Amino acid sequence: MEIRKLDNLMVDDIKGFGLYGYKTNKIYKVDNCRNKGNYNLSITESDLENEIIKEWPLDEKTLNYYSEIISQGLSYGAYKSNELIGYILMSEMSWNKSLCIDYIMVSDSLKGTGTGRELINKAIETAKGKYRVLSLEVQNENYGAIQFYMKMGFSIEGIEFSKYPEKENEKSVAFIMKYKL
Repeated sequence: MEIRKLDNLMVDDIKGFGLYGYKTNKIYKVDNCRNKGNYNLSITESDLENEIIKEWPLDEKTLNYYSEIISQGLSYGAYKSNELIGYILMSEMSWNKSLCIDYIMVSDSLKGTGTGRELINKAIETAKGKYRVLSLEVQNENYGAIQFYMKMGFSIEGIEFSKYPEKENEKSVAFIMKYKL
C-alpha cells in the first residue's frame, strides 16, 4: 500500500467502496440533565434493538465540496497497485492552529487491514510541528468509527447537540474528537 497526495476524487474512484456511510448495532448514548444550576452529561455505550444504517449521497455537489477541500493540498489517498482503496480529506483551521479531518473512508472489503490506521498516521505526521491539534467530528451513532479513533489516540472533547436535524425517534449528536500533538 502507498499513501500519496490526493489530487482529485471522482465517483468512479470510489463507487466500488461499498456502503458510503455506516452500519451499527451499538451507539454512544448521550444524556444531559440540568438540575438547579448544574448541568451533567453522561456518555454510555448502548446496544440497539435494530441495526442503524446511515448512508450519505455521493453526488456532484458532494464531490465539488470534496474538490474544494482537496485543493488545500492536505488530503491523501491510499493506493494498492494504483487503485484507490481509501482516502482522508483534511482542511486547515489556521485561526486556532488545528488540522481537521473532514472525511476518511476505506473500501468495505479492506476495513480492518490497516488502511485507515495508515491514513490517520499520515494525518498525524502532516499535522506534527505545524498544528497544535488534529480534530474531527463524528456522529454518536457511528460506534465503529469512534472505537477506531479512540484506538488511534483521539479523545472526545466536545458534544454538539444541534448539529444534525432530528428525525423520527432519532436524535444524533456530534462528538468533537481531538488528537493532541
